Amino acid sequence: MSGKYWHFYSLLLQTGPNTAAGTPCIQTVFFQDLFVAAFYGSDGLKLLQTYSYQQPEDVSWILLHACQQFNIDSGSVVLELGGLIENNSALYKELEKYFGNIVWNEVSTSDWANEELEAQPLHYFSPILKMALCV
Repeated sequence: MSGKYWHFYSLLLQTGPNTAAGTPCIQTVFFQDLFVAAFYGSDGLKLLQTYSYQQPEDVSWILLHACQQFNIDSGSVVLELGGLIENNSALYKELEKYFGNIVWNEVSTSDWANEELEAQPLHYFSPILKMALCV
């Protein structure tokens, strides 16, 4: 019996952001005290990194700093949010201050095929479910 192993990063790169090619985008997946961010400029992937955070301001600082380093305009970049983040949380409100184009990473409810998961916000598990389609 043989098995295959994939790294979270390689599967995240296979799913890519939900934007048109060449559109600057930051694709994020949030966990309890860390997040993964993939920075895409107009010419493709710039950085894929995991960051830990304690305060919502930590996240905005990290994202804004990377935007500055890669010459990406934070006001127009698409910030794609996925994972464990709520639209009424302090973290979301902090990101809203600096990013004008926030979208949710969501798959359609027909992809869930699980009543228990359907009761949760679509963006909670979408990044993982999208990756499962790659395998």
